[in-house]
Amino acid sequence: MAITSDGKPLTGDTGITFQVYKNEVSGEALWAETQSVAIDSAGHYKVQLGASNPNGLPSDLFANGEARWLEVQIAGQSPRPRVLIASVPYALKAGDATTLGGLPVSAFALAGTGSLAATAGLSAVSSNAAADVTTTGGTANNLAKFSGASTIVDSILFDTGTEIGIGTSFPAATLDVRGTTNLHGAVSAENTSTATKSAGSDSYGLEFLTSAYDSSTGAAVKPLFEWRAEPTGNDTATPGATLNLLSSNGIAAAAETGFHFNANGTMSFASGQTFPGGTGTGTITGVTAGTDLTGGGTTGNVTLNLNTAATDTRYARLGAANGFTGNQTVTGIVSATLDVDAARDVDVDSTGMNAGNAVTPGLRFGDAGESGEAITSGRASAPINQYGLDFWTNSVRRVSITNDGLVGIGTADPSYQLEIFQNQSAPYGALAAFGANAPSGTYINGGAGVYGIGR
Repeated sequence: MAITSDGKPLTGDTGITFQVYKNEVSGEALWAETQSVAIDSAGHYKVQLGASNPNGLPSDLFANGEARWLEVQIAGQSPRPRVLIASVPYALKAGDATTLGGLPVSAFALAGTGSLAATAGLSAVSSNAAADVTTTGGTANNLAKFSGASTIVDSILFDTGTEIGIGTSFPAATLDVRGTTNLHGAVSAENTSTATKSAGSDSYGLEFLTSAYDSSTGAAVKPLFEWRAEPTGNDTATPGATLNLLSSNGIAAAAETGFHFNANGTMSFASGQTFPGGTGTGTITGVTAGTDLTGGGTTGNVTLNLNTAATDTRYARLGAANGFTGNQTVTGIVSATLDVDAARDVDVDSTGMNAGNAVTPGLRFGDAGESGEAITSGRASAPINQYGLDFWTNSVRRVSITNDGLVGIGTADPSYQLEIFQNQSAPYGALAAFGANAPSGTYINGGAGVYGIGR
């Protein structure tokens, strides 16, 4: 009875290989053949062993009276346990009656003897052989070869009628090679059919089979991997192909794994593909943009950009105004261009450089308390002299340099090229000695504590 690996009846025409052994287990097959067998809906079939050979079963297969064991292997399945063959004596004797010493009569016909062939009603066969050819018999399906000038022996080739085996007497495919194979030349796996406008055609596959035991069925199965070329761009001006990897658990048909090589040599990986970790390696499953960046993603081409929102003050922007918090250190030369218009001044204090709101332009250097204050002084009636530089500390203007080159220390309204003002409430300040020992040409406004040098 023929059943599938899951225990269901096998139906339809199926290739079945029959092999006869000397032993119940192991050993080489004494005889083998493969037939296409019709199996009914219940999984039953019947065959006549030797039907694929014109001479039937070899008569010497049972000549010595030893036990023989029959092994059955359905295509795509593991061999079934061997069963003992019971012989029928009179049938074996009848078969032996047509032979002489176990050999057919034709084995004793001399090559090139046309009269014997004519007596048998056959066409005369001529021969160019220089010597007689003799044989001691052969093995069914085993192709013969010349081992010498006039002797023939069995070769390692077997021909069952549908399969050829090299190194095996029971081939399981059209060509079954058991042993190392060296190929010197191209090997092609052709397309299975010719493409049409509606569909392309895959190549035949190159399969790598294993054997594993399936505890659910109690039998061995053959998991496999298969390489197959598959067409792309069918019915376009740019047809091509990919080399795809398929796999099977040994029961179901081989299916796509998702991994394939493209025509340009790049690889496309299966969904969920990860790469092993280790030093300098790892798997990237997604790119997440941090708070200073925008973009990111988990699939396709991922783009990251700087966060250029106007409200984001975490980094400097070259094309926009920036505000800095804390001490800043600059190594090297800093060049700055300052543009002051006619309606504003500029303060440089502990908060940085700021635009003031004075009605007259100028530069002011001082503390935070002076940021944004107007430049004012007792010389408001002559404003041309105060458009210059003012240096402040503790909300007091200490040094003023006017546009006409007058320098005032302690006064914002110098009348001399250098005018020093000493506060009367502190007549013994740092300039007292200078007031008492005024150099020649020094203008001294003694009562007010004002000293002047030339003009």
